[in-house]
Amino acid sequence: MSMKEIQALLIEDNPIHALLIKKLLENVEGRQFEVKTAGNLASGIEQLQQADVILLDLVLPDSQELDTYFAMRAEAADLPIVILTGIDDVTLATRAVEAGAQNFMVKTELDSETLGRAIRNAIDVTHPG
Repeated sequence: MSMKEIQALLIEDNPIHALLIKKLLENVEGRQFEVKTAGNLASGIEQLQQADVILLDLVLPDSQELDTYFAMRAEAADLPIVILTGIDDVTLATRAVEAGAQNFMVKTELDSETLGRAIRNAIDVTHPG
């Protein structure tokens, strides 16, 4: 993966969580992120063409849980999706990853290094070489 700026599309309806994730991405060593945000699934889908990676909350005003993931995957088949959620549910995480999500992360357990590594790995797996 080249060292170009990564275009991250953060689909998150909670402005405090969105700010937290943006701050974490600012502190990822060796990487620069440009973060675009969408407050719901529909506006996120409208911005897909500008993204290298999708950071997806599963609970949005217009979609809930795995329905959110499946709707996004249908629209963005070639983009890596990292799920960032407040739902600490191992069954849900397993089902999301089995369905093709590159990672499932609980927002309350995030730090810059872990988030940065998850995004790098998601991009590397989706677009090797």
